[in-house]
Amino acid sequence: MSDGSRERKAAGFLINPKAVAEKEAGFRKDLLEKDTWFADFIIGENHLNDGNRKEAIEAYRCSYEAIQRSRQSDNLGVDKLYAEQVRQRLDELGGVDKPSAEGGEPVTKR
Repeated sequence: MSDGSRERKAAGFLINPKAVAEKEAGFRKDLLEKDTWFADFIIGENHLNDGNRKEAIEAYRCSYEAIQRSRQSDNLGVDKLYAEQVRQRLDELGGVDKPSAEGGEPVTKR
């Protein structure tokens, strides 16, 4: 992990004992715009670790939706492992409905 990698920034964010609200803006600012999905995923992880299920689901949904948009435009080059991890978190927390009747992507609950 290089010093400037998004993963290193995420590790610093996650070990920082401040509340998410106090550190989120700085974390997002440190990442590239194309990594918004990643920021949402990491923020979801922080909320989940803090026991804030509702906030975690919302952050994971934002990440999932950004990943779905990126797949349509193929701009972000989202790592498939991360995409699957976001999906699994939503499944675990009950944040995703079953796939649609047309066989498309699942629709997120609102």
